[in-house]
Amino acid sequence: MQPELQPIRTGTSIPASDYAVQQNRVLRNTYWLLALSLIPTIIGAAIGTNIDLGFMRTSPVLSFFAVLAIFYGWIFAIERNRNSSLGVGLLLGFTLFMGLLLGPLLQSVLGFKNGIQLVFLPEPCRVPGIARDVHPVLVGCHPVSDKRHRARR
Repeated sequence: MQPELQPIRTGTSIPASDYAVQQNRVLRNTYWLLALSLIPTIIGAAIGTNIDLGFMRTSPVLSFFAVLAIFYGWIFAIERNRNSSLGVGLLLGFTLFMGLLLGPLLQSVLGFKNGIQLVFLPEPCRVPGIARDVHPVLVGCHPVSDKRHRARR
């Protein structure tokens, strides 16, 4: 690392190699937490598609402010407990609640004639030529549009 681009470290003097290891550990833990938080989101979305949240439609303004208050309260609790395992549990609960609120959207989209394709089919299949470049599994998505794309080249 060039000397003018090195971070300024204050406090305890940590060797540069240990500092890099510590930074990599923080980054690795952050990505693990991100991946772990997707699990409760999926569970919440699965629960949300199977329950009826129609009572929220009866009073949308009250429901909006209730959900907003719950969100801010939960984020406040996560912030207060960010350095403990309780904060991780609160974060996972928050992502579960967010997934739960995705349920009505998924219900309405899955109710369409092609709803399963809209939710589960990757979008690169719909753009000519992109499927081949993005992922080898998607090569045969739309052979007609793929032929048209080759003809334009």
